[in-house]
Amino acid sequence: MRQVRYFCCGMLLVLGIHTGVATAQAPIAATPAVPRQSIPTYDISTIKPNLSGTGKWDIWTGDSTWRAANISARSSLWAAFGIDENLIFGLPSWTDKVRYDIYAKISEASPEEITALSVEQRRQMLQALLTERFGLRTHFEQREESGFELVLRQPPQSAPGLRRSTETSAAGLQAARNKQRVGTHLFVQRQVEMAALVVDLSAYLRQPVIDSTGLKGDWDIDLSWLRDGESPSVAPDIPADIFTAVREQLGLELRKSRASLPVLVVDQWLPPTQN
Repeated sequence: MRQVRYFCCGMLLVLGIHTGVATAQAPIAATPAVPRQSIPTYDISTIKPNLSGTGKWDIWTGDSTWRAANISARSSLWAAFGIDENLIFGLPSWTDKVRYDIYAKISEASPEEITALSVEQRRQMLQALLTERFGLRTHFEQREESGFELVLRQPPQSAPGLRRSTETSAAGLQAARNKQRVGTHLFVQRQVEMAALVVDLSAYLRQPVIDSTGLKGDWDIDLSWLRDGESPSVAPDIPADIFTAVREQLGLELRKSRASLPVLVVDQWLPPTQN
């Protein structure tokens, strides 16, 4: 199994190469907080406070390991439940100021058992870890929420920033990211599903985004727009806002909407137990 890495800096989440191990997801239905006995557990774990003070955080998922650097409680729940961070409620206010480095490992399972684990089973394992180490208690509710619906505006083949992934898509990932210009946002993804785009748009807009594009499979995405307050003269060919960029570069559209969505309510989150 190849390693999956997630990288986030500031509000905008940038996902790298999709490998099928742990992908970003749209809001999901309730899942049990403790996995079934047939699923392995992260029986070795360490949690340490991260005092770097930066907005950047990372997640790495390997065959038998899960590791996060400078991660918040909210982002940990996103990883464990696959739910939009804007649909997580009830976390204590002090968790906004605390970041952690987390390392977890499966030691009591065969390679065959580990390889056979599904995305949902790995999420359940992470839920169990958070329950054990942070005293996590949660429940799901349906709530009426304002947000955006992402819809298809034109055929993908006519959109300059949205292309079907190929076997060589990942090769130019770093080169594409290096093209960012001063005064602009740059959002680059390779070999990801639409659900990953939805997660990142939601993180930037700070509102839920629902995928109604109907686009399946893996995609390469290049999206850029001006930072707030920047003069168009900085980059005349770059759209002034994310809504225009999504329309012109991806052939998609963000429409305001309201919907009844499953939200994750945190009933308890405590400081971590000692290592």
